[in-house]
Amino acid sequence: MKLIFFYFSSVNPTIIELSLVVGVIILFILINIFRKSIKKQIDHNIQTIIPLKVIRKRIKVNIKWK
Repeated sequence: MKLIFFYFSSVNPTIIELSLVVGVIILFILINIFRKSIKKQIDHNIQTIIPLKVIRKRIKVNIKWK
């Protein structure tokens, strides 16, 4: 425990803040990519049922993200 505290006390606080911000941004980007891929899969599955894209766009599939 003392080693971890010593490491964080010797690192510049702006570097820690920057790494946290970059981590949150990367996490946000990965979540968006995940959501888009799920929407593409759903659209692809609906495409076999409803071949016309105009009608598919009118049908909305609600996904609850928890």
